[in-house]
Amino acid sequence: MSIPVLVISAEEDLFYGGKSPIYERQNEIINPNCTFVLMDEENHNGHYDYFLTDAALEYAAENPTPPIDKELYREHDADVMNMIIEFFDN
Repeated sequence: MSIPVLVISAEEDLFYGGKSPIYERQNEIINPNCTFVLMDEENHNGHYDYFLTDAALEYAAENPTPPIDKELYREHDADVMNMIIEFFDN
């Protein structure tokens, strides 16, 4: 059985104290069914922020404490979501 695996990572991950552990170990991925995608677009290259729109990131920076608009705060980037859907559709 061949199950596709999509690994998405950025270089930086402040959640883990600096460099992303996934990025740091990407060369150890030997599964031929695994695709590694590096997210390195400016302001979208940290822990989870590559999934979010510019508007969501700006809103989060301007509104760091409640009350917040959770829908805008978590607005996902359609291009990234479409890339994920296309990966699994193929």
